[in-house]
Amino acid sequence: AQTSSWSHNTAILQYLAQKYSSSVADHWYAADLQQRACVDEYLSWQHMNLRLHGTKVFLFKCVSVIRFSTLSSCTTKEKVDAAVKDLNQSLKLLEDKFLQSKPLIIGVQISLANLVATVVLMQVILLLFLLLLLLVSKHFIALVKRLKFLPIPPCKTARAQ
Repeated sequence: AQTSSWSHNTAILQYLAQKYSSSVADHWYAADLQQRACVDEYLSWQHMNLRLHGTKVFLFKCVSVIRFSTLSSCTTKEKVDAAVKDLNQSLKLLEDKFLQSKPLIIGVQISLANLVATVVLMQVILLLFLLLLLLVSKHFIALVKRLKFLPIPPCKTARAQ
């Protein structure tokens, strides 16, 4: 049997949902081709939109807040602002195109599309929690400062590779 080394999480989810379709509720990855196409459209779109922009905001904001000395020089206010603007545009498109007035992306039942969207949005929620911790806890700030020893490559070195 041929093995695959997939690195794209949505391809893995789609494969597993199809392989185990007899054991998985249909709403996760519908047998109906029109509903499945809607899920596939969202999964394709989110990878270079909501996921990309959400991850950028998460990383840039965390780096700028925590101020790891080797990475903080890579994160400028302009980069953070641009990432936030892109995320806001993706969130608007998520609402206008995919959600419209529906409670979930495909309608009223959860699907792989909703699961994937939730993961990205949880990163933003985690970021807000981290920012709150940094604002209220001197002990947490001290812990983060002690973590500067983590082996993170300098920005210039990372760009050269």
